[in-house]
Amino acid sequence: MCSSDLEGTDVEGDLVAPGEDAATGDDSEPIRPEIPVASSSTRAGDELGNLFDLLRDPSDSKPPTGSGAKSGDEVSEETAVEDLIAPERPDPIELRDRSLLPVMNRALRAVKRALSEIQNGQMEQLKADLDGFESGSGPLGALVDPELLILVREAHVAGVEAAANLGGVDDLDRSAIDRPTAVEASFVQDAHAAGVEAIDVEKAAGSEVAEVTAAVSKVYRVWRADEAERRLRHLAYQHFHEGMVAGLSLTEISEVSIEITGAGCEICTAAAGVFAIGSLDSLPPFHDDCRCVLTFE
Repeated sequence: MCSSDLEGTDVEGDLVAPGEDAATGDDSEPIRPEIPVASSSTRAGDELGNLFDLLRDPSDSKPPTGSGAKSGDEVSEETAVEDLIAPERPDPIELRDRSLLPVMNRALRAVKRALSEIQNGQMEQLKADLDGFESGSGPLGALVDPELLILVREAHVAGVEAAANLGGVDDLDRSAIDRPTAVEASFVQDAHAAGVEAIDVEKAAGSEVAEVTAAVSKVYRVWRADEAERRLRHLAYQHFHEGMVAGLSLTEISEVSIEITGAGCEICTAAAGVFAIGSLDSLPPFHDDCRCVLTFE
């Protein structure tokens, strides 16, 4: 998988040993400031402080002190050793969530805008003519389907990249992997239907316009606050794991495992295990709010 919804750069400089000055081409001894003779009226404390200030060369840099301080030679040697150590393998759950967060956030904003448009349309109809309200949905998919397609395509790509990252594969032939060309989701259609159902219930109860519009507002508030995000996450995770399998199928990795997050429910526990890539019948998520992840040894 899918962020993003849907997240500094280390800058390395030349290491200079403490006490070393930059090369100037001059081999002569450095010029030290001349120490003037203090007047008799200067206090003893000031005289001592001035003497230390004059003796301190501003061009000299002191190495950091404390238990974490290391000399220039020690830093250079340690850096060279670290370069020989293979980087730690990223955590598959953190990698999935970090990859998908910006993708999901962008899609979520689009879905929330669409929900607001649908709600406003229903509210205007209700206020204009409660009895004559028509529940026709119209082309609701056009409000959000393009953004959902971007979501599933980017989640799929993120899954392919996760397979290469976790497997340490640098030469993965990404051109051989097909990306999704369509998306099956009924976000706004289901939200519209929920709004219409609330209207019908209130009308059957003989409610006034204010009560009906309040019920409609509550439906869409729930969708914007929780339901839309839950459905987007499910969709992104699904295509992320499909991308992982597509990427792994081009590597030498032959087995994958389904890792349970948290305590694990009965559904996830039954689905967990180690499988050959070609024998996977289903992929996470296995149910609403499932956070299981695909990984491998």
